[in-house]
Amino acid sequence: MGSKTIRVSGFPINVTATEAKTFLESKTGAGTIYALKIRNPDIINNVLELMQWCK
Repeated sequence: MGSKTIRVSGFPINVTATEAKTFLESKTGAGTIYALKIRNPDIINNVLELMQWCK
């Protein structure tokens, strides 16, 4: 089993990690997100997230 790390941007500034995880897992499957980190945006309305998931 391998894992991948990707960057995702474009989430609203007030999104929580739980909300982002729920949204992303609706696309990738339940239980696939291993870790999620929300970083402060460089642009006011563009949140950057790093996520890891297992295949």
